[in-house]
This record gives sequence, structure tokens and C-alpha cells, in this order.
Amino acid sequence: MTRGKREVERILRSQIKVFMKKKIEFKDVFICSISLKFIFYAAQLTIAIGYLHMKGIAHRDLKLENILLDQNGYLKIIDFGLAKMLSDGEQAASFCGTPEYLAPEMIA
Repeated sequence: MTRGKREVERILRSQIKVFMKKKIEFKDVFICSISLKFIFYAAQLTIAIGYLHMKGIAHRDLKLENILLDQNGYLKIIDFGLAKMLSDGEQAASFCGTPEYLAPEMIA
């Protein structure tokens, strides 16, 4: 493994899910800063997903565990194992994703 790859892995260890759980516990004290941070993260995620779709990429397994937070507070989307490249007008018809995050009627 190269030094650069190790550095990226070290920076991206923190999952946004862990960060959100820690921050929500103190919501009475930090309500203003939390809402601004979540707005910032929601905006980043919206821009990132929009960019992927503009490039014809459907992630298909987007969940909190696949969103990491770097040391500067920016989100990184990972795990493109189920991603699919789509051409204009094409739709993904296959069934995939993490079962824990699927609606019950999709599993049955």
C-alpha cells in the first residue's frame, strides 16, 4: 500500500453516522451549531449526488456508513461497488442495496 493511500484512509476513518450520534446527544447545548453543520452536510451531499447523476452514475447503496467525514469537515462518498453507469434516459432495473435500509414491501 502506498503512503498516499494510507494517508487518505487515515483521514477518512470517521463516519458521518458516528459524528451525528455524538453531536445529537448534546443537542440542547449546541442546537445552533448543529443545525448549521447539518445544513452544510446536507448541501454537500446534495451537490455530490447531483454531480454523480450528472455524470450518469447511480450509487445504489447510499447510507450513512458510506459517507465519511474528513479532517476539514467535508463529506466523502465511498463504496461504489453497487454503482451503475447509466446512459441518458436509461434506468436501473436491478434490485440491490443493503437489506436493513430497504422498505419492508421491497423485501417481501
